[in-house]
Amino acid sequence: MGSLLSAWSPSLGGAGADTQIQCGNRTFNVHRAVVCARSPVMAAEYECGSQDSGKQIVHHAFFDADTIERMLQFMYEQSYTAPDMPAEALLVHVRVQAAGDLYELPELKNLAHSRFQDVAGMILVNQLDTQVFLIVAQETYRYAHAGYDGLKEEVWAMSMNHARQLSEDDDFVVEMLASDTLRELAWAFVRGLPAVANAETDRVREEHATDVSALQAEIERLKSRVNDLEQHNTDCHGRIRDLMMEVSGLKSLKARDTGNLENKARELEEARINVGRLQKVLRAMEPDASQLVQYERIVRCRGCLAQPFFYRFYRRGRTWGVRCVRCRARHWEFHCRR
Repeated sequence: MGSLLSAWSPSLGGAGADTQIQCGNRTFNVHRAVVCARSPVMAAEYECGSQDSGKQIVHHAFFDADTIERMLQFMYEQSYTAPDMPAEALLVHVRVQAAGDLYELPELKNLAHSRFQDVAGMILVNQLDTQVFLIVAQETYRYAHAGYDGLKEEVWAMSMNHARQLSEDDDFVVEMLASDTLRELAWAFVRGLPAVANAETDRVREEHATDVSALQAEIERLKSRVNDLEQHNTDCHGRIRDLMMEVSGLKSLKARDTGNLENKARELEEARINVGRLQKVLRAMEPDASQLVQYERIVRCRGCLAQPFFYRFYRRGRTWGVRCVRCRARHWEFHCRR
């Protein structure tokens, strides 16, 4: 990371800079009047520092150079720069907050605390990089073990906000439980899971209370509809049975009527044949019909002398004749030629 000092004040590194803060391989030229006035710890380090070329030298080894640089930036500008990436920004705010605690800069502590919360709040559920969070947690609790509680509560709260995602990440759980630094967080995390689960259950229940009521009403409506359909189905089956009985009766009636029709057809055929025969006889009798007229003129039987007398026709082969019913006297015969 390049130096940030040039962005703070034109006077840094130039005339008036009477103090050097050395951290790692970096050297920061600052003004005693600024840094010592802001931090009593920095003032004490200044008094314990060494002289070199007329400048007081302060050596720092606890924090990295970038963190010290941001702390000095705050002393001059009341703010400090941080990366845009949430994962990197979280780690920066943890370190700056611890630096503010060490150097007794309450305004810097509060600013870092607030900015950490802002970044943490921007990370949506199930979108937390668990490995980044593991590094942030380790850094936070490392400072806590050194006597700076820092952002422990915020890190724990963050773990609770993402408890489901973290608890389902086996690698995170294994590393957290295996880390001596995170033993306190691991214990608090495990103890907090039931409360998180209950809160999630209550939240889901509340969110879906209206949906559940609507679904229950829909279920009741469907049950009523099912009952209606079952009753309708029963009625349909009953009607089907009645129709089947009617069909069976109609089939029986049809079979009976078919038999009757067949008998009538046979009778009609026989009658047609008989009519045909009679028609033949009548046609055969037409030439001799004139002879029958004479019977109508007979008024007295020549045998029994009955007057009037009754007679009837008789037939022998093709011969037809008339006989008296009383004395059987034959009055007339004619031969049918056909």
